[in-house]
Amino acid sequence: MKLLINKKLFLSSWAMAERSTSTNNTVSALNNILLEASYEKVLLKATDVKTAIICNANGVTVQEPGEVLFPVKMVSELFKKIEGDEFSLEERNGKIVVKAEKSKYTFPCYPTKEFPVLKTSEGATFFAKTTAIEFSKVLEEGAICASSQEEYPLYLSSVLIRARNNGMIDVVSTDSRRLALSKEVILAGPDNEEESSLLPMKTVKDLLRTLQSLPAETEINLFVDAAQFYFKTENLEYSIRKVDSKFPSFERIIPQGYATTAFCDRLSLISALERVDVIVRDFTKTAIINVSPEEQKITLRGKAPDFGIAKEEFQAQVEGEGLTIGVNSKFFLEALRVIREERAVIQFNGATNQIGIKRENSDNFLCLIAPINLTEEDLAIQEEE
Repeated sequence: MKLLINKKLFLSSWAMAERSTSTNNTVSALNNILLEASYEKVLLKATDVKTAIICNANGVTVQEPGEVLFPVKMVSELFKKIEGDEFSLEERNGKIVVKAEKSKYTFPCYPTKEFPVLKTSEGATFFAKTTAIEFSKVLEEGAICASSQEEYPLYLSSVLIRARNNGMIDVVSTDSRRLALSKEVILAGPDNEEESSLLPMKTVKDLLRTLQSLPAETEINLFVDAAQFYFKTENLEYSIRKVDSKFPSFERIIPQGYATTAFCDRLSLISALERVDVIVRDFTKTAIINVSPEEQKITLRGKAPDFGIAKEEFQAQVEGEGLTIGVNSKFFLEALRVIREERAVIQFNGATNQIGIKRENSDNFLCLIAPINLTEEDLAIQEEE
């Protein structure tokens, strides 16, 4: 095999493949990237067992076809730091020779037969068709409540993706203390009334990074089979092993109405909450929210023994009953940050029921957060000011 490689173009493809390798797996082939070069196309293949990717390698001129299994840990650094805009790569008798300007590197490669055969979407069931920007948005919003740690039940650290033949896709996650639901219109839905898959949160994060590296309007076809979920574009195919678990029936816990609704400037609320979070995040993590329909304002408070009391006030349009409620400041901030619109709607059903966060004039995103029970000491903060 002999290749001439444009460094900048090639590294953009290499980076996508590298994310699907495993740097600490005892199976040596999983710490490598397989390059298959023919005169028609050049492919990069990588897997860590849970995910796999097959993508076109950009910027490669094939002078002699062939295939090679690269040891990622060393080769990645070399490709990134090698001098010049292009370099040549040749494989002969189990050794790779890389030349660039006055540099020359020779190192061994693994036998390609050690690399596993990767499953593809051929023969899988069509799931949905969407674009990179829309799928990225719905995944980012709907996945915020999944636990980042592998937990049991497995659905607590997983993300449910559900497509319907009415042209909608839903992404849902929960860690038992909160739940996020994001909806989006798609280009095409499944042939069946509904298709769904449960994916591990860790691999969804990798998928998001891949999505965000693509042009916004890139068309994406999604497929599914008994074990895998496939994400396919013209230039790459990404597969994720599904989670063997059942996501709970979340619709029944979504409130049908609220006793209190507050409309507020989202950035003002985030700024105020970030300042309170500085005080409480290493102590109780509790932001105490007072909603006043009489004064049309929201007051945030927090307390830490080594600091004292924080208080933030800002105007809001409040409808319904007044109340005081506690909420995890980190959870509240994460929900507000993904909305990315000027106004946020915060809804309450008393001090002991879930808080709802959504966009104004839209039902395509909802985050429910369980309140924190306030002690008498918490409620006495106002008197201490």
